[in-house]
Amino acid sequence: MNRTARLIALPGILLSLSLAGCDSQSPSLPHEVSAVTATMHVSSMSAGWRPCNGAATKGGHAYVTIQDQSGLPVAGATVSGTWSGCTRGDDSAVTVNGGSYPNGTPLPDGTADITSSKCRSCPKQNCKFTFTVTDVTHPSYTYDPTQNVRTSSYSCCDPFKSC
Repeated sequence: MNRTARLIALPGILLSLSLAGCDSQSPSLPHEVSAVTATMHVSSMSAGWRPCNGAATKGGHAYVTIQDQSGLPVAGATVSGTWSGCTRGDDSAVTVNGGSYPNGTPLPDGTADITSSKCRSCPKQNCKFTFTVTDVTHPSYTYDPTQNVRTSSYSCCDPFKSC
């Protein structure tokens, strides 16, 4: 008797089918089908600064790329984090496919473009715009921070001075 199993893949859900105990004498294909939640993590990130309200003040700018456990980009994930150093506060953005950097260069798919909501002047002693990821949410994935390539990134307020 020929037996065929058909599995339907859902975004973010991995299905595992066990046919243990099935043989040519078995009248049906029952055995266990279990759903395993797919995971996602930070696969890359970078931080920089952006001009705010003219040349006198700057704000933080971070790019965070999210991938699933297979290395595929995850669009629609909300990346949340905290700014420290030159600016403070919490900000978030949603990952997209097909975005671009300000100069028009394409962003990797699954990247969130996060800008700080606060700006400031660079002090004489310089400082860092540091963004730290605190959480990533998506309706079909579970965030696994243990798989992150990095969790924090920074850029100096004045790129011509050390910070």
